[in-house]
Amino acid sequence: MKNKKILIIIVVLVVVLAAAGAAVYMFVLKPGSDTEQEAPLYTYALEDSFVTNVKDSNKLFKATITLVINDEKGQKTLEDNATEVRDTILFALRGLTEDEISDTAVQDTLRTELAQDVNDRLGIDFVVSVYFSDFVMQ
Repeated sequence: MKNKKILIIIVVLVVVLAAAGAAVYMFVLKPGSDTEQEAPLYTYALEDSFVTNVKDSNKLFKATITLVINDEKGQKTLEDNATEVRDTILFALRGLTEDEISDTAVQDTLRTELAQDVNDRLGIDFVVSVYFSDFVMQ
């Protein structure tokens, strides 16, 4: 009789703990809520690599860049303004020195700066980052 009471208490505790865990998961963690879901991202690959001289150096720098955007319709805007996009990026890359290119943090810095430069030049706000396929100094 005493074993049955202990077993019932254990079962009730397990059920209560499972219900509490489910409640925490559903109401606190809120899977699928708007705050956790990020907007989908799209890419716009620039056709050719960028090759430019390195500031105050005889070396060359090559980068292949893909723009990351958060608006699918933005691809058309970027296509229509491809010349301005390339000019903006090339101007920024041309200003880099050997030390800056060799710095391990330069790619992270450029991800933000190049995106902002393109947004500013075109008067848009949907370029959020860039991806690098090549990043070479020779």
